[in-house]
Amino acid sequence: MNNKIVYYPKVNVDADSLPPDAWDSAQGLIPPDDFVVSRSRDGAVLAKYSDNSWDLSPYHPRGQRQQLYFYLFEDGSTPPGGELLLGEMRYLAFILIWKRPGSPLSISSLNNYAIAFRQLGCFAFGKGCAIKDILNSQKLLAEFAHTAITGNSLKVISALLALLCKLGPEQVGFPVLGKVYRKILNPLIYKYFSALKQYPPIPTRIYSYLIASLSAEIVAWEAVEARYLALLEECLNDVLLGKSKSQQVTIGTKRRIRRVPGDYRDNFAALLVKYDLVSYFERNELSPSVHGLVHGLSAVMYAAKLQIVLFSGMRNAEARHLPYNCLEEEKSSGGVIHRLIVGDTTKLQVRRTRWVTSVEGHCAVRVVQRIADVVYTHLGDRPTKGGMSDNRYPLFVSLTYLGFTLQGQKTANGLWKVMSDGFHSEKFDRLRTRIQPLIEEGDLKELEHIDPHRAWRTEDEFQLGVPWRLTEHQLRRSLALYAQRSGLVSLPSLRRQLQHITEEMSRYYARGSVFAKNFIGEDKEHFGWEWQKAVPVSSGLAFIRDVLFADEPIFGGYAKWISHRVGSSEGAILLDRDATMRRFKNGEIAYKETPIGGCTKVGPCDEVAIRFLDVDCLGGCPNLVGRLSKLEQTISGQTTLLNRLKPDSIEWRIEKADLDVLLETRARVLQKGEEGE
Repeated sequence: MNNKIVYYPKVNVDADSLPPDAWDSAQGLIPPDDFVVSRSRDGAVLAKYSDNSWDLSPYHPRGQRQQLYFYLFEDGSTPPGGELLLGEMRYLAFILIWKRPGSPLSISSLNNYAIAFRQLGCFAFGKGCAIKDILNSQKLLAEFAHTAITGNSLKVISALLALLCKLGPEQVGFPVLGKVYRKILNPLIYKYFSALKQYPPIPTRIYSYLIASLSAEIVAWEAVEARYLALLEECLNDVLLGKSKSQQVTIGTKRRIRRVPGDYRDNFAALLVKYDLVSYFERNELSPSVHGLVHGLSAVMYAAKLQIVLFSGMRNAEARHLPYNCLEEEKSSGGVIHRLIVGDTTKLQVRRTRWVTSVEGHCAVRVVQRIADVVYTHLGDRPTKGGMSDNRYPLFVSLTYLGFTLQGQKTANGLWKVMSDGFHSEKFDRLRTRIQPLIEEGDLKELEHIDPHRAWRTEDEFQLGVPWRLTEHQLRRSLALYAQRSGLVSLPSLRRQLQHITEEMSRYYARGSVFAKNFIGEDKEHFGWEWQKAVPVSSGLAFIRDVLFADEPIFGGYAKWISHRVGSSEGAILLDRDATMRRFKNGEIAYKETPIGGCTKVGPCDEVAIRFLDVDCLGGCPNLVGRLSKLEQTISGQTTLLNRLKPDSIEWRIEKADLDVLLETRARVLQKGEEGE
């Protein structure tokens, strides 16, 4: 019987890439040193099996430069006697790419495996054994697992052992532990991930401040944009303009940098006066030089990227790799414009997707487009209009192509490179200071309301007077939580800031929406899926705050029901926060905001009031949770409306009848001094 197997590399090969070699098992278990593991677009060999770094750049979905490194110590070195361990590490990587069944692993996953291999290698070196010995010994594996190894690496090693068990000794070449490895690793993995702190949502005050601050950054930029970009173009057209003798400049399109003799014109201060940019540079603490000029552009592009993420919910990588032509608009039959952003999401391969956004999201994209226009014009390769699928032109194109410092190169796939990602580097200290406020007592109390089981005040990041440390993932989670109609957001300024995006997301992402399937489909990574998952969470948190732990008088049918059951078993369940949240997630309870308070009806209301104010609910609806503060606001608004109408007109009589019901309800609530009927 012929058991020969040909193993083909599981990497993403596009039309412009050439695959690595395939391996015929008849030739043995381990490939020879000259076995090709990667090739460039023109067929040149980039890496061979014996190399201690494998260049996998041609197989990255976005063409980014990616190396898989094999060494033992963190400084990149390998001591004498460690070469055999490197050979084992390369062979394990070979198994992952060639012998592992199923779809290809992402480059980032392969890098996670490489980290775990190094940790195995270091432990084996200290023990004077082989890596395969650790994988086949309960004692050695347990000792290794209890050393200072991260839970993520243990999870990777668990997946590796599962794969090796599945392939068996015949394909792997050596035996490994059976399922007993799970008893060793799983408790440690569970302990590690249970201890990880989840990214918190941003407290509403800080979230509102952040939105306003980013908007201010964009507005301030647009006020000087034309002059700023004109100065940039003048500096690009004259390589010596604004340079001093101590600076190096790039001449031509070569990456090589050299000093240029001749007429240096160190007159950047005069250029700032000429273009009326002195105050802008001073306000943003930019150095009066071409380096300050580029740094200012970087800061604006990062602020715009944050605004795109904030008003779309896309991931940082998805925003960073948006194509230049990414804007899309749809008009409804009523002439309302719905704004969308088109881009890519990728795990293993690039996949086209769309996100709902607002005016602010589109504005941020256009700001970056105008900066990118200058860069692409300088490169002599302007993006084609209307080519939505053309990813050769990233929106956030690298500013190194301007040539003031290093000269940028294209990616391994011949695409223009995107800007580096370093919002938390020292480079953007001043931008972070402007948009990240200091934590106040109310912010901590809000976090404690969202998760009372977490000791927020014991963590260094959440101390009074400490700047809020912003991450893009927080923006995504906060938008999913707050862009709901649950009533969780009580801050009027944040309500106004999120009003449009809340309406659009409800239209496109809500379960049952005709658009939801087209936007989200089966993509569990899409923000729309995250938005849907956040609906019961947002509603549950609003219910706990406004109903169970209300800090003001509440009234209505459901409020009366709650008051009668607080001491019962049903009441005890409701007052158990975790139990209540589970019931919301299971669809057993619901809570929606109304002009008068809230409604706890599960599913659509079958007694919808004809009028906007829902005053019919005040007649005894069992699902009503009225709040006195909202009732007062509604009375004030209704009184103002009534004063604008002609007395004794039909409209006046209708609105007067509504106002009378509201006033009667308020009088009853205040008179009883308790939760009304």
